[in-house]
Amino acid sequence: MRSVSSNDTPLLSRRFVYISITTLTVLFIANIVVLWHSSPVLHYDLRDPSEQESSKDAAHTWRQSREPSSFAPVDDNHPIRQLMHNADRAFGRNDRYRSQSFKETVDKYQRQYGRHPPPGFKEWYKFAREREVYDIDAFDQIYEDLRPFWSVPPRVLRRYAAHASDDPAHGIATVRIRRGRVSGWSSESFVEILESVSEWLPDMDIPINRKEEPRVVVPWEVMQVMLRVERRTSSLNESGVEDGFTQGMDGLWRPDRQDPEPQWLNSWNPFLHPEEHGTHSHRPSLDYGWFDHANKPFMDLAAQACPPESFARHPDSPSAQRTAEKGYKTELGGFITDANLASDLCNVGPTNAGLHDMLYAPASTLVTHKLVPVFSERKTSVNNDILFPASTAIANTTTPILALDTIAGNYTLHPFHPAPFAQNLTDVSFARSAAPSHPKYLLDIDGRSNNRWRSTLQSRSLGIKATIFKEWYTERLLGWRHYVPLDNRFDDLYSLLAYFVGLDIPAIRDGLKLPRHDNEAYTLAHQGREWAAKVLRREDMEIYLFRLLLEYGRLIDDRRAAIGFVGDGGAEIEEFDWRVGAVPL
Repeated sequence: MRSVSSNDTPLLSRRFVYISITTLTVLFIANIVVLWHSSPVLHYDLRDPSEQESSKDAAHTWRQSREPSSFAPVDDNHPIRQLMHNADRAFGRNDRYRSQSFKETVDKYQRQYGRHPPPGFKEWYKFAREREVYDIDAFDQIYEDLRPFWSVPPRVLRRYAAHASDDPAHGIATVRIRRGRVSGWSSESFVEILESVSEWLPDMDIPINRKEEPRVVVPWEVMQVMLRVERRTSSLNESGVEDGFTQGMDGLWRPDRQDPEPQWLNSWNPFLHPEEHGTHSHRPSLDYGWFDHANKPFMDLAAQACPPESFARHPDSPSAQRTAEKGYKTELGGFITDANLASDLCNVGPTNAGLHDMLYAPASTLVTHKLVPVFSERKTSVNNDILFPASTAIANTTTPILALDTIAGNYTLHPFHPAPFAQNLTDVSFARSAAPSHPKYLLDIDGRSNNRWRSTLQSRSLGIKATIFKEWYTERLLGWRHYVPLDNRFDDLYSLLAYFVGLDIPAIRDGLKLPRHDNEAYTLAHQGREWAAKVLRREDMEIYLFRLLLEYGRLIDDRRAAIGFVGDGGAEIEEFDWRVGAVPL
């Protein structure tokens, strides 16, 4: 065997270099082929590990996109970036101050509302914690809905509730709770929710609005008197306060024909109970003040429920409009800064009076100026209906939803008819073809009352919402943290889409380009879906309804000023908090 001499060393070195270069070249080409082959599928694969195990049908909207994008956050000074930052700070601040124990919950209740929690509050607290309620304090909507009713005597409230459905033409149905059992108007999903909590509730009649439109509009001047009465009734005096509801009060609905003895045999007998309320000459009629306002401008009613200095009271004043808009829109781009103010008819009613079908000329509106108890699924800012969670069903896709993936591509709008101004403002085409199965963006606008918005939030798409209505969960959602708020006039729609989808118009001198903001859109969509999974569950509906009817039960109690929960719950609730505890931050 020939030994390696010093003369052979340069030859070996060159061979090593050639082999190394060849190997690296092959690996490089192989990687290019793999990346080219797989990049359309993996480009947006940014899901959480738990989501990666989901079925193929639930593949993420963003994962399936074939559009090129770096998916990196864009560092610019766009107003939307600041709006998202402000929303994140507000959300984090609220999240840090969630009550973590029963004592903290009671203390916070007393500080916020100036009175003791209602009877049964400890049972409600356990019920909520066992079902992993995320924010045990997030029930301000109930307080706002019920505040003015403290000015109405309990027996009057009971009588109004008991006989609200005596005349079917009034569009009211009644659900009754007697000894923990639910009867009356049948809505399967609502009754199921109610039956899950009825064993802890006092006897009551619950008048349910069966019409699409909310029903109660109390004039602003009258409402201020009622709120002053409510403030005078608030007290934290603990002397003589009992944790229990009064039994056997009159004024609740009773059947015309009394059950023959024995009672236990006939309590379940359907032939001995009337199916529903009816008109009876021997009953004293109650004046609910209903009047028909169909096919008339709703703002004629709404303005009466607004402050004297509001834009709704001065619809022809440009200065009043400018003052109103400064409170909820940015000067640059006109983006919504406060979704609550942007849906308040006292601020936006006059500018939307000819655009929204309910404001323009509602087809069937039976309303009253009297403060009577009516439970509704939704209402506007000027209504005094009591909001409640009515259904757990998820909406189908035949309601007005705008699905889009790109500003240069195709909108799918079904069954909404785009107004001419929308066609002029947006560089898109409208079509009636089926919506893409996994659109990146879903535009939700007011239509018939249903659970479409909840299903949008629970999807992987980014929800864009324009509405004048509130629902039971509205206060739980934060614009620019969980969804994108949209002006009801759509005058900010083009700017929103240009920001998220990007813009490239070479026809303009020097061109006009705006980068895509996929990262920001994905962040909002993900946060909205994650939040909906925490606070918009069926369990959250049960918890909300339980709390609502405890508060309502106290309102209709003759001894309402002397009943409530006092104390810290003692060792039992302390042990419960240690064992169950709050959902972690």
